[in-house]
This record gives sequence, structure tokens and C-alpha cells, in this order.
Amino acid sequence: MLSALNFNLQLQRIVIMLLSILLIGLLLKKLNQPYFVAYIIAGILLGPYSIKVFTN
Repeated sequence: MLSALNFNLQLQRIVIMLLSILLIGLLLKKLNQPYFVAYIIAGILLGPYSIKVFTN
């Protein structure tokens, strides 16, 4: 049971990460910025110093 809950939590985190990269990437594409910048911004936003979706 515990492993199923852990799997759901990991899946939710992955979905949040992918959606945030997609949305930030679309915003940055309109500003003529490369997609790589979206990965950096998403990492900063979702990392342990802001929203704390990923702590390790």
C-alpha cells in the first residue's frame, strides 16, 4: 500500500514538472527565448528554495 502511495506522489510531481516546463516554454517561445531556459526556470521554481515540489 505504501509503495502505491509513493508511486502516485512521484507521478504527480513528474506531471507538475512537465506541465510547468511546457507552459514556461510556450511563454518563452513568444519572447524568442530558447527552450533550455524553460528547464532552468522550472528547476528554480519547483526546487527546494521556492515551491518545494522537489526537495532532494
